[in-house]
Amino acid sequence: MAQAPHDDSGARIRQLEEELKRKDEENQRKDEELQKRDQENQRLLNEIQHLRSQGKTHSNLGQEHVPEDSSALDDDRPERAFKTTFIHKHHLVDHLVEYIAAGRLEWSLSHLYAPFGAVVQSSMSGKSRLLMEMASAGDHVDDTSKNEYVFYIGLMRPDTTGFPKSYPCVRDFFSTASDALARHTSFLFACLERLGAYTGNSSKEWLASQDLSFWDRVVARANELFDDEYERFFQAAGKNPTANKRGSAQGDTACAGYQGTDSESGGGDSLSGSMLDATEGLSQPGQGEAPGAAARQSSDDADPSKGTINVLAARFQELLPSNRNVLFVFDEAGNLFDDVDTKEWFDYTSPRAARFVALRRALSYFPHVKRAPFALMTDTTSRICNLCPVPHLGGSARIASGGWKLYEPFYLVVNVDVFAVMDGPPRTMRDVSDWRFYFRYGRPQWGAYLTTKEGLDQFIMPLVRSKILGGDSMREAAWPKTSTEAMAILGIRACIDVNPQCLDAHNLVARHMRSVFHISDDRKSVVTGYFSEPALVQGAAQLLNGNESKPSKPGGAEGAGAAADARDSAETRAQRLWDDRAVKFRSLLSKVQDGLTKGQVENGFRGELVARLLLLMGWDMACLSMLKHEESPYDSGVFLRPVLVKDFLDCVFNTIGLHGYEDWQQPLDSMWVRCTHFIKGMDYVPDKTQLLELFRRGAALIGKDCQPGVDIIIPTYSCKMFTEELTIENISVILVQCKNIKGPGRSVDGSFPLSATSLLTPEACGIKDISLPFVSLYMSMGTTKDHALEVLEPPRAATVQRRGAPPQLSIAAFGLSPAVYRVMDAEMEPLLKSIGTNQCDPLRYFQNDGERQLVRLLSPGQYQSVADAPSPASG
Repeated sequence: MAQAPHDDSGARIRQLEEELKRKDEENQRKDEELQKRDQENQRLLNEIQHLRSQGKTHSNLGQEHVPEDSSALDDDRPERAFKTTFIHKHHLVDHLVEYIAAGRLEWSLSHLYAPFGAVVQSSMSGKSRLLMEMASAGDHVDDTSKNEYVFYIGLMRPDTTGFPKSYPCVRDFFSTASDALARHTSFLFACLERLGAYTGNSSKEWLASQDLSFWDRVVARANELFDDEYERFFQAAGKNPTANKRGSAQGDTACAGYQGTDSESGGGDSLSGSMLDATEGLSQPGQGEAPGAAARQSSDDADPSKGTINVLAARFQELLPSNRNVLFVFDEAGNLFDDVDTKEWFDYTSPRAARFVALRRALSYFPHVKRAPFALMTDTTSRICNLCPVPHLGGSARIASGGWKLYEPFYLVVNVDVFAVMDGPPRTMRDVSDWRFYFRYGRPQWGAYLTTKEGLDQFIMPLVRSKILGGDSMREAAWPKTSTEAMAILGIRACIDVNPQCLDAHNLVARHMRSVFHISDDRKSVVTGYFSEPALVQGAAQLLNGNESKPSKPGGAEGAGAAADARDSAETRAQRLWDDRAVKFRSLLSKVQDGLTKGQVENGFRGELVARLLLLMGWDMACLSMLKHEESPYDSGVFLRPVLVKDFLDCVFNTIGLHGYEDWQQPLDSMWVRCTHFIKGMDYVPDKTQLLELFRRGAALIGKDCQPGVDIIIPTYSCKMFTEELTIENISVILVQCKNIKGPGRSVDGSFPLSATSLLTPEACGIKDISLPFVSLYMSMGTTKDHALEVLEPPRAATVQRRGAPPQLSIAAFGLSPAVYRVMDAEMEPLLKSIGTNQCDPLRYFQNDGERQLVRLLSPGQYQSVADAPSPASG
């Protein structure tokens, strides 16, 4: 009787095993079908691109190379992606609603120079979509009174790829700097008149009505007001302008939802009746002055007649709707600046700033009431400080003197990973390098594109590469020529810290997809960084490893011909490809070294930065070694694919002939790694669940400050089949300890070999429940002689103490040379050593020995004692 349950359980086990086998076979069949479908889609895409390429003409010759997939410039995917359902988390809309409400309150209390704020964040972070969502803000906060009647004024250049596109009539109107104050004031009047004629009661319908004909009417009315009222009113105000008459605009018929008025049709005088009558009293300064208005006068840009502000404010007050919140959105407002030089701080007294300063001044004419119109400006192509400048550079004495202030910017646009949360992360090993999954991470723009068409990776990756290098089109970007561009490519993957007070921090956010995390009150310090974003990682790796002139074609040449490819082993081909890419890497390293010398890059823990660079170089070589002969670095997900730990280690280190390493071939045979980029672990030691999420993203973790025993944690995953579902039970780690102490040998570390073995374990580092084999890498890069690589055996006492613990492969690398690291060459060695020891030493800036001696004398105690200063003649 006792045996019966056992028999039943055995039968049940066999039944479950058969069911599991059937499911595996079914999943494998589905995967094969999916692969066939992908191949068919790719074939169709290639055929479409081939047919489009037939339309080339002789006029294209000599132009910058445009990849075939740049035909997507005329694609409708940006528009359809923009119009997908708005998704956000962390109460993002609520925070912006509060920001606008606080700004209106500050304006009503006469604390601000003008009722506007700046929404500042890197490109493609969802700023435009968020601002347009203000039309239905009440739906998000359960209060319809929070809905905004939005005027969306797009100022985007016509040659860019973003959406919404700007209308030519609006761009042309704001493109003229002469008489800009009167033009912009007239534009604001025309907008409010238009809203006053709107008979509907839906803020969403109001926004949806703003098509080309809408803005044609607004611009026509603004031109009419400018032509008819500009000369008499602003001359009376003391501006003495030269009128720029262009003739009155012709009227138009009212469209559905609007009430036809004389002023709208061009035949009325609703503005002039009150404005021109009011100018009769402008010769009496201070008459009827609003609270705080006297403080608004200054020597630079104030109206000499103090009544000007009251006249305009009173007229605006007449036009304000009593029960509507009005929000002006000036998208891509950085285009109001002319020829911004990103190599110097911007001067707001320059004529190049005239259009922006005029708009800011026109906004300051709004009345100081609680429900005053408010304006938000976005910027992605010029520097952060353009829209919320450093006070002493703001171009206004009132701002600089402290009597008035500019409203703080809104930059915590926390809208990251929304599609990964909604649709789920990668489920299997195959998913992690599939664009349909890794585009769910990062900026909402990538996930929004997933709702469009097949072949998204071929459509969007040229744009990603261009964005990284500061472009804004589908055209292939040129190879980086500046240290800022180099810091963008390497910063995305190597987690390079940029000095918050240098101009590069601003420019990297404005032009190179780096995110801003904090802006100081004086706008001088900007804390920035790249978060974990697989799409950017893939783009940066392609820039480094691809052919900069054009993407390689299947079967095409990559240094040698296709015939050579066919003869090469994967390892030989990877080495040949890497030798070609090493030239690029040296170029980037020299620019990073230059940034360190000039203080643009934070020194931090320099040895860890060198270790990260070496590991990334090894990762790229391993990915290149996995390329099939028909593949190129531009193919989908090439640098996001899982790589066997053994192949990864073989590419980083010179493991050939390494004693004891061959014993680990079998344990490493099913252990995979994804060391595509590094991110900082600010305040935590990861558990297995967090390690699995890092593996899904392809990220390695830099240990938190004062983390005992380990500097870098790289997740690994063990499995036999890529169709298996990812689980925490199969997670393990590669632990990296970096030493940069300069010395003749191993004696520089008094804890060695314990620091490389028993102290470099998951348990010792605070990572719990790791049961699978793990790897410990001890990288001593300051060793000046006896460069070597060896596999270490744990000390006997540690072995006894850790009995039952998972197997540990410990590799110790001494010295920074090609003899130890396979990815290094003789030319790269001095660059990496310089980065590892670099500091801002003033002596580096002087070649003359006499001047260098003067610097030493100027810094007592910092250098060895020197003789007295030489005479100029001897120097």
